[in-house]
Amino acid sequence: MNNSTTATTSRLKGLIWVIGVVAAIFTLISLAPVISHFG
Repeated sequence: MNNSTTATTSRLKGLIWVIGVVAAIFTLISLAPVISHFG
């Protein structure tokens, strides 16, 4: 049970990391026109 819990936690951390990276990329894409407009 302890091993499966650890595996689930690590998988959840990986999922959160991937979501964070995707969110950051979408943020950069959405902000790119604004940055280039003021830049």
